[in-house]
Amino acid sequence: MQQKRLVLLAGDPLHRRLLTEWIAEAPDLCLLASTSDPADAVGLSRHHQCECVAVDSPGSPQILSADFAPGIRFSCHRPAVMAQIRGGSGFEVSAMPAVGPIAIAIVAETGGPLSLSRLWRTWSGPVAAPILVAQHMPLSFTEELVRRLNSIGTISCRVAIHGTHPEPGVATFAPGGVHMTLGDTGEIILDRLASAAGLHTTADHLLTSVATQFGCGALGVILSGSGPDGLAGAEAIRAAGGVVVAEGSDTALVPGLAESVNESGWATVCGPVHELLNRGYQAATGGQFLAAS
Repeated sequence: MQQKRLVLLAGDPLHRRLLTEWIAEAPDLCLLASTSDPADAVGLSRHHQCECVAVDSPGSPQILSADFAPGIRFSCHRPAVMAQIRGGSGFEVSAMPAVGPIAIAIVAETGGPLSLSRLWRTWSGPVAAPILVAQHMPLSFTEELVRRLNSIGTISCRVAIHGTHPEPGVATFAPGGVHMTLGDTGEIILDRLASAAGLHTTADHLLTSVATQFGCGALGVILSGSGPDGLAGAEAIRAAGGVVVAEGSDTALVPGLAESVNESGWATVCGPVHELLNRGYQAATGGQFLAAS
């Protein structure tokens, strides 16, 4: 039996001791470290590259805040779990309350730069989740697109570097002519050999990888495009329990891809680009996203 590796975050000393004893007796769990400090929990989970964080919510109610929880979940590269005290005599493990996407994957083809510019203007505050972008274009154009989006001044953008990790609140763009996926610990993998076999699967590679790594915490954003690339990836995100939003024909320069995703039943929401983030976030959590109206 493969054990699930944990970092325990519990504010109450008694709860922390009881949870430590309970985890020690569970054959499928392995406790790597424990702390009462949310910031320490993030650092410990990254250091140990653990699969999840066990959260004692009664002893640490502040850790479930919208600002903190996505950071914990992202640092683990898996949805966190929450261990709740049950009548003082036992523990019950459940999914962490939805507080926003763990990772956002954006894919686009023809007409994508215009849609991305419009989308970038809807961001109005800091974002806790990392943003990964695949736009079909040559490398030199990718670098120019990143410069243009950075000039808007909302979300910071960069071109991906092999082996680095995505950063919360930063948009990482796949270089032109390359497939971008995520490794087992969330590191960026750039594959030029795979792309040489066909750039038509760039979006599918990214979306499927994000679905595998982040499961129900994945938010896929399908923008303007004409080909089938992205259809299989959208299916993968929905199969993993994530949310997919697709740009409608009212704003997409080329709506073929988004319409295919919507007609196939993989789009949770389909609408104009300026509404996608709010509507996608609402579909995932019932809450409001940090985006301008």
